[in-house]
Amino acid sequence: MATLTLEDFLYTKSQNSDSAEVKRAWQERKNRWVKQVDSLYSSIENWLIPMVNAKQVEISRRTTSLTEEQIGLYSIPELTIYFVGEKVELRPRGTNIIGGFGRIDVYGKNGQAALVLPEWDKWSFYQLDRSNVSMPKPIYEPLTDDVFKRVMLD
Repeated sequence: MATLTLEDFLYTKSQNSDSAEVKRAWQERKNRWVKQVDSLYSSIENWLIPMVNAKQVEISRRTTSLTEEQIGLYSIPELTIYFVGEKVELRPRGTNIIGGFGRIDVYGKNGQAALVLPEWDKWSFYQLDRSNVSMPKPIYEPLTDDVFKRVMLD
């Protein structure tokens, strides 16, 4: 077996991992992920319109930056919901995850949950069933307005 010089090794590695096709695929995934997050936030805002109109809830979006392997640095929105002296923050964690196409962490007064995108266009709440303390099981619950409101208010 021939031994490669470091220069040859790095060149070969760069040719294999940085091909235009691979970069384009990661760019497309990132773009789709950002659109999925934006669409989710729009759905949540629509669910909350009656409460916003009644001045019971305020919603704000801001842009944050994420850096992910294979993708690099990019901008993505975060969502904050203010109600009854409390707030719930939705912060994207990335598309480069195991078991799905993306995850958003949800932070509130009572702790943290996660929204996971196990399939494109199908958000689910993720939680651990801790009834068996030695081996918690993940539970996915489809995202509906009732489930979101329950998680937000529990």
